[in-house]
Amino acid sequence: MDIYWIKDDRRCGPATVPDVIALVQMGDLTPDTPGWHRGCQGWAPLRTLPALQDFLGDLENHSKGAEETQETPEAAEEAELPPIPGPEAAAEATPEQEGEQELPKNARRVYLPRPWRRLLARLVDMALYAVVILGALRLFRVPYDAVLTPGHPLFWLPFVFIESYLLSQSGSTPGKALMGIRVLCPGHGGYPVFGQAFRRSLLVFLFGMGLCMPPLSLIMPLVAFFSVRSRGITLWDARSSTLPVEEQKAPFDRCLLAAALCLTSSFLVGLAVQPWIPAMMAQMQRENPAMADTLRKWIPQPQEEAKPATTEPTAPAPAEKPQDTAKAS
Repeated sequence: MDIYWIKDDRRCGPATVPDVIALVQMGDLTPDTPGWHRGCQGWAPLRTLPALQDFLGDLENHSKGAEETQETPEAAEEAELPPIPGPEAAAEATPEQEGEQELPKNARRVYLPRPWRRLLARLVDMALYAVVILGALRLFRVPYDAVLTPGHPLFWLPFVFIESYLLSQSGSTPGKALMGIRVLCPGHGGYPVFGQAFRRSLLVFLFGMGLCMPPLSLIMPLVAFFSVRSRGITLWDARSSTLPVEEQKAPFDRCLLAAALCLTSSFLVGLAVQPWIPAMMAQMQRENPAMADTLRKWIPQPQEEAKPATTEPTAPAPAEKPQDTAKAS
């Protein structure tokens, strides 16, 4: 849904719902900035638009209002932007009319979660997924294969489908629930459908996780971080028309619990892949001997059992002949 707004007596836009919400959070716009989208009769404060009420109001009780504003494609094509209101129109507004635009008393504000909270939630999800998958492979004694290691992109492909399903059902994942984060569709306040959630998860996998392949897995999170800092929204949320919200900030003890889960999961992952280390090192020795030699200095190698030392039989030393003392004298 495209949203237009008025700033400095000029019409701006269009922009998606997440982009407008991000602009409000960053201070470029205010909730009282005049805005409009299809289905509205005229310019009104952004906080009163049906597509944006979910951000300032009750996230669960506005889906009915959003459904009433839906239009047919024919009506949407005929919709035109209303004229920009002048100072005379603003002066004609009565206090009663202004009061009608106020939000419900039970409205509550939600917040965009900080990037480090979102990163911590994703690390928890990835750590739990890796522990479950590698634990199952270890239980069934599956032989080593490069595809089955966390360093291969195909290892994380099921994670994309699992995350998409969870987001379409509850708008959250174990890590996001721990940090108090939910992914919503600001236009109607509900959870994204599976196709929408899958598109978001796939974009995160490509542009947020860098396919989990070094060095992309180190560069792409930095690019996403600066994107959030500059635009207030990530690429995958802007493309999917979704928005992660935080109704209340997670307490500090939850952050500590999330960090502890990540550390514990890393230890369990190391135990799960330990039987594969000899095969991994042998494959790396064939493909990249220099890297293999470097890793051997950091990864402890299993020590071979010491064999008992065997001594070869030696001939006895010749006995010294007794000296003839009489002859010597």
